[in-house]
Parts: sequence; structure tokens; C-alpha cells
Amino acid sequence: VLVLVLSRGRQKYQYLFAGFLFICALWDLGIFLSMIRNSHVNELPIYGNVIWWPCTFMFALIYHFTCAYLNQPRKKQTIFIWAVSTILFILGVTGLGGKIVGVYNYSWGNIYRPDSQLLTGNLVGLPFAYYFGLSALWYLFRAYRQESSPLKKRHILYILISFLIIHLAMSKIAILYGIDNGYLMPTCMLLNDIAAALIGVAIIKYQL
Repeated sequence: VLVLVLSRGRQKYQYLFAGFLFICALWDLGIFLSMIRNSHVNELPIYGNVIWWPCTFMFALIYHFTCAYLNQPRKKQTIFIWAVSTILFILGVTGLGGKIVGVYNYSWGNIYRPDSQLLTGNLVGLPFAYYFGLSALWYLFRAYRQESSPLKKRHILYILISFLIIHLAMSKIAILYGIDNGYLMPTCMLLNDIAAALIGVAIIKYQL
């Protein structure tokens, strides 16, 4: 799907969406490696970093893409979320915002373990991230209701559903806070793939 988006890239919002899909691909890769290499506990923090830090930009990309796609520029809000995401990314990769320091062991296996600083910062930042994410969903829903073109309306609906699924898939982070459920991570990875597949269908079938 990423290749399809890039092959049709003519507008800024297409490249923004490609960035979003790239992060989803890294997210999937990190979880997949965590599952198939689960007994190699020394590798899990590496996969955790592959997942965690690129996702810092996910909501910035969702918000920026939505505003650009709907031609509703909100420059101040967009600059703000990009600036905050960049600061958080820098703090993360330098270790100033917390680190992934080892592994948790659950009844179903192992997973990378963020330190208390990183977990606390994530809890504080999630409402902020979801504010922008849910704002993007609201803009898309409002545009869907107001759109008169059946094709454009269908495009918006596919994007809206895909982003909604991604918001649900983020629930996998509950594992990092002690929720012992072996189905949560693979289920959320499947949701991630469904979201990308919907966009693929929209591109191929409806020329998104």
C-alpha cells in the first residue's frame, strides 16, 4: 500500500499519508519480530525502540494529512503538534525522556520494558495526542456528511475508518502497564493491517 501511495504521489497530503503508512510498517515489523524472537530477551529492547520512537510522529502525520487532504489549513495547530512531536522524539532517542531498559515477563511471553519515566511521560502525552487524533476524525466525519460527490464521500469514509481502526489499535500499549493479555498485541497488529488494507482497496477500486 505504501508503494501504491508513493507511485501516485502528486500532492503534499499523499506524501504525508505515505509517512503514516511507513510508521505503521515499522510498528508491524517491531511487533512481528517481538513475537517470533520472543525467547531472545536481549533483542526485545531493540524492537521496542523500533516501535516506540517512530510512533511519536503518528498523530502529527494523521492531523497534518487530514487538514491538507480536506484543504482546511490549520497552520498554528499543525506547527504546534509537529514541534511537540519533534521535541519528544529528540528527548526519547537521547534518553532524556526515559528509556527502554529491559523486558517484562508475562504468562504469554516477554515484551520490552520502558522505565517509569517513559511510562509516566506516555500517560501524560496520550491525551494530548488523542486530542489531535480525534480532532482529525471529527474533521473527516464532518467533511463526509457535507460532501456531495459520491466518490469523494467514499474516499473520505475509507480514510475515516482506517484512522479510527488505528486509534483502536493503539490500545496495545496497555500491555506495558501490566495488562496480562496475550491476544492484545497480535489483535492490534491485525487491526493495523486491516487499516492499511482498506486504504489499498480504496486506491485500487475507487482511485483514491
